Amino acid sequence: MSDFDPPGSIVAEVVAVALAEDIGLLGDLTTTACIREDQTTSALFVAREEGVLAGTALVEETFRQIDDRVEVHWQLRDGDAVEVGAEIGRVDGPLRSVLTGERVALNFMCHCSGVATLTRRYVRAARGQARILDTRKTLPGLRAGAARRSTSRRRLQPP
Repeated sequence: MSDFDPPGSIVAEVVAVALAEDIGLLGDLTTTACIREDQTTSALFVAREEGVLAGTALVEETFRQIDDRVEVHWQLRDGDAVEVGAEIGRVDGPLRSVLTGERVALNFMCHCSGVATLTRRYVRAARGQARILDTRKTLPGLRAGAARRSTSRRRLQPP
């Protein structure tokens, strides 16, 4: 955890709301109906586009709230540049739990990474003539998760 991680209570609340909306009161009925309870998996997060990684705390919290047996391992950290095809991380655990959380987790990571990537472009375009503090390109309830990520570690100094 770094100084730029969003507060844990906000992360937990945002994830709880997203999961409630996504799987509702009955849970993931398709996964429950189609996947045996004893099946496990290991799945990779692989970048489809160049960008900046962000939102890992939200991904971890998503899987924690679904099933604490799911483990998330990161190869990169928030604020790291990501190349196409890069292995970002891996998730291991019960297949039902991984499938139940994947949509919410990926939505968080893609949105937060998109904000961080756009912010990095703004910083590079400013060429040191202006200091980019906040893009405000967040969804309601996600400002702490996305905006703080876009400023993580390197404070987005151009390379």
